[in-house]
Amino acid sequence: MTQDVRNIQDRDLINVLEQVLATDLPDATGETKLFEELSLDSTAVLEVLMAIEEELGVSFDPDSLEPEHLISVSALTEFIRSQS
Repeated sequence: MTQDVRNIQDRDLINVLEQVLATDLPDATGETKLFEELSLDSTAVLEVLMAIEEELGVSFDPDSLEPEHLISVSALTEFIRSQS
């Protein structure tokens, strides 16, 4: 599923998170905290980033990723959109 990076929504990212974490996230929203609420660790973050690139057809420079981009689903969605 390749799409224009500018059109990526929080739900698209939540779908990727569900795949990587192998669990349903019915209560996840843009405000969901990646580390605190979803218990992501550094390994899971790398898996999520690789899955985003693969599943959403997005590529981005990992060196431009800052800690604030990983605070919440919406923060990561905005980072991905900014990579267009």
